Amino acid sequence: TMTEEIWNDWIEIWSKYTFEGFLTAHTTKSELDFIEENKFVFVGLRPWPHIAIRGLKAVSYAPAYQSVSLVELLRDGLGKWWKDPMHTLRDGMDTLPRSFVNPNLWGPQSKVPDNKLLLTSNIYYYNQVWKIDYRRQGSDKKIIVHSRHSVTSAQYQEKCDYVIVTVPLPIIQNLEFEPPLSSFKQEAIRSTRYESSTKVLLKFSEQFWRVDIEKGEPFNRPMLASEEIISGGHDVTTDTASQIVYPTPTNHQFKEDGNKPYIDWDYSDTVHLDDNSKAGILVSYSWGYEATRLAAFKENDACTIVLRTICEMHARRRYPDDVEKYKKYYNQIFNLFISGKVQSWDQDPNVGGAFVLFEPYQYVDYWQDLINWPQSLLQFDDCLTFKDLMYNIKKLQEMYKTNDKIFNAINSMK
Repeated sequence: TMTEEIWNDWIEIWSKYTFEGFLTAHTTKSELDFIEENKFVFVGLRPWPHIAIRGLKAVSYAPAYQSVSLVELLRDGLGKWWKDPMHTLRDGMDTLPRSFVNPNLWGPQSKVPDNKLLLTSNIYYYNQVWKIDYRRQGSDKKIIVHSRHSVTSAQYQEKCDYVIVTVPLPIIQNLEFEPPLSSFKQEAIRSTRYESSTKVLLKFSEQFWRVDIEKGEPFNRPMLASEEIISGGHDVTTDTASQIVYPTPTNHQFKEDGNKPYIDWDYSDTVHLDDNSKAGILVSYSWGYEATRLAAFKENDACTIVLRTICEMHARRRYPDDVEKYKKYYNQIFNLFISGKVQSWDQDPNVGGAFVLFEPYQYVDYWQDLINWPQSLLQFDDCLTFKDLMYNIKKLQEMYKTNDKIFNAINSMK
């Protein structure tokens, strides 16, 4: 179609740049010819001076500017992936897979008597797939999936009509296929860039970003002044902690259209997290080399690094000119820390990286090989939308409306 042709031309022109390379390069004739009547917008705006790019990186937190394709970074903006309303499950995204086997959690199975829609008997635990044979050589013309039990090392074979592989590319790279995938597909799987990402979660006994810990008694503090309260959002720092994410309070008043950022349910006996808890959790979310550096530390050390950054940011914000009060407030926050947890996607054996961020030319070189698979017998889910799946759940409500059909279809295969 015309739209596809324009899109492909657009990728051909812009995917050769990194974001930083685009800003430092002069406008080319092919770029001006492509945008035609709007070409005057580009004239005189490039190249950027080096100091301006340094400033942009400092204020916008984008550590991948030097290596990631311009198209990759523009895609989110053009696709409006982050546009409201965005949704998540109220008690965490893991509620969805757990609902497959728990009749008390949200999902269509909670509305059907006798647990008829549970998938407990269809799920194999502790089995690691190591080979997929899609030759269909047997008399039944089935695909054979080979797996190995991670505890007993016992090997199993499962015969299938179709196979959907939903694991990220770093995991696919180490699977065996019979017949082997083409050399082009192997190169695409092997070379597609995955971004590093690390989260450090810190639990505090009191929410010092909402209450005044210098007044009152523990767990009975007055609220901070309205202009000082932090209700959601995040801070950005040049320290290793990178981004500090704050929770949105459950009593937050959302837009007049009633759109909440989470999906609630009213037919489950799930015990919700304590909305009135005095404690709170802050999250450090880092990408790229900062994520790699943070993940290199032992868990206690990584938590301490992030904790120190949080203490310094808040103490400096509250007492920028008073050294003694700064130190006292710093220590007060430090002593509220209870425990922490680190999740590094680079070091997670189930994913091997957080999400895809294409390098220059990778859209052109690898995209088609990643989305087209042999004879439609072996279907790979779009691993490239892993980031979008995890962070942009705009269609979650609509998706749940089809869950009854999904469960019924799987149930009928028993």
